[in-house]
Amino acid sequence: MGKDFKSMVTRCIYVGKENDNVKKLKTATEELKDLRNIVMKRVKMYEDQQKLKRLEKVQVWLRQADVAIKEAEEMLITLMSSSSSNGSSMMSFHKLDKKLCKKLKEVQEIKSRGTFDVVVENSGIGSGSMMISNVDRDDQTVGLEAVSGLVWRCMTVDNTGIIGLYGVEGVGKTTVLTQVNNRLLQHKLNGFDFVIWVFVSKNVNLEKIQDTIREKIGFLDRSWMSKTEEEKAGKIFEILSKRRFALFLDDVWEKVDLGNK
Repeated sequence: MGKDFKSMVTRCIYVGKENDNVKKLKTATEELKDLRNIVMKRVKMYEDQQKLKRLEKVQVWLRQADVAIKEAEEMLITLMSSSSSNGSSMMSFHKLDKKLCKKLKEVQEIKSRGTFDVVVENSGIGSGSMMISNVDRDDQTVGLEAVSGLVWRCMTVDNTGIIGLYGVEGVGKTTVLTQVNNRLLQHKLNGFDFVIWVFVSKNVNLEKIQDTIREKIGFLDRSWMSKTEEEKAGKIFEILSKRRFALFLDDVWEKVDLGNK
């Protein structure tokens, strides 16, 4: 009797843990579905209204999200039917729970990659990509257009070398950069050889910034990956020093040193 009771208690604890994982998978799947729908809505809006093309990385993510959602929902149905079966063994629960945990991590990982500042591009324009802001602020349009006009003049008339936009989060700095970036591309780069957009973020990753610039300027040498940060900076400087370029650094929280040390 004692042995059976111990076995029963062990199983109850395990099933309780399994039910908790089922709940987590349900929640994560619903959150992924909501995020997938939001991204798709943004993509469709720009595709339908402005005839722009979704970014390849966004399309890949959407496919991955669809597959993960479908598989997670099928797994949940299987788990529910298994838990209601009178003949379910401890071993079968263990196997199902391992698969469930693996699928939960997959859904959470895909969801973590579903935040895009840019979802589409104008594929018909030279060496830049049309950037689309992820928020629309109609009530700020006039003020932001005035600021973007000032930035435009500084870049194209006054030939200002470095321009800084600062303000609290959400005030519209990215929108201003987007307007100027798009205007440059619409004017066939307006004399610039390269228009480069880099999203910096709070956690500055200099190597990622360098890689983004490298891709935009078309430096495809295989030796790139073996170079140090200083060597990469030197190569970028060597190329850009001979060209006219516009480099947009978005979401900068601290000093970013891109110089050739």
